[in-house]
Amino acid sequence: MQIELSELDINVSILGQAKGITKINLNGTTIDVTNITAVVDVSTSTTDQVHWALSEDIDLSIGNITITTNSKIITKFIKANQAKILSGINAALPAVQTKISPLVDKLNEKIFNENDYSF
Repeated sequence: MQIELSELDINVSILGQAKGITKINLNGTTIDVTNITAVVDVSTSTTDQVHWALSEDIDLSIGNITITTNSKIITKFIKANQAKILSGINAALPAVQTKISPLVDKLNEKIFNENDYSF
């Protein structure tokens, strides 16, 4: 069985500042990530056909990201590079997926060895 979570949106508001060569005020910065899709395969891979096991086939994608700041210059720079930012995030998603796999393995082990107090 395949479970698809799609059209998920995340809105983040940031209060703070970043320090580099100069301080950048991030107060009022918002990040909107839209049309997130996660596809997870669920299968009964155990011999008893009762315990469920999540497969490690997880597919993540992001449709769009919008970042706005109080600084017109920074917002303009971000908008000019939005396609590169989105491309970079989508290129990094396989690394996120590899971090999820060990968590899935731990959950599968817990499900396989479940008892009255497992969850």
